[in-house]
Amino acid sequence: MSYMFFSCKALTSLNVSNFDTANVTDMSSMFEYCEALTSLNVSSFDTTNVTDMSDMFYHCEALTSLNVSNFDTTNVTDMNSMFAYMSGNKNITIDISNFDMSNVTNTSYMFASSLKYTNNFIGTTDYNGITTLKLPNLNMQDKSTNNNFFGTAPIVGTDIAKATIVVKNSTDSAWVREKLNIAYQSGSGTINIA
Repeated sequence: MSYMFFSCKALTSLNVSNFDTANVTDMSSMFEYCEALTSLNVSSFDTTNVTDMSDMFYHCEALTSLNVSNFDTTNVTDMNSMFAYMSGNKNITIDISNFDMSNVTNTSYMFASSLKYTNNFIGTTDYNGITTLKLPNLNMQDKSTNNNFFGTAPIVGTDIAKATIVVKNSTDSAWVREKLNIAYQSGSGTINIA
């Protein structure tokens, strides 16, 4: 299913609820650049055998909701840019708190340019994005490919993330805050990490 709906930029809705995905191993870039897609229900996907979810929802800027909480990610190794550049979304919640990420070796740019943020460079401009992000127990502190989990700041010192991030493990909270500081240069005080 890799690249199945890649760059379907005019597509606004899509019914994939009856897809049989039991034998699928690659879902990379499946909905990449579906920029106008507002409705997508993937909650019935059987992802037991999937190993690659990289770029799966990359640049899905118009989604009003996305339920991936039932995804079985036990065998996934690559989540690179999975939710990157979803910055057009208004008040969207992404809940991956049930994800098993024990075999994931690449989460680079997983949420790059996706959190709601304010740019204070010229005036104050709010940009839409993920307002609530629920993360699992990550256990990824020592994995070198996760250095850019949230990306990097486009203008150093001016972008301040404005989101609530819920992390299951307090040790991971410190790791997430460090990555947010790298990405937005000002994570403390503007990020609510629970």
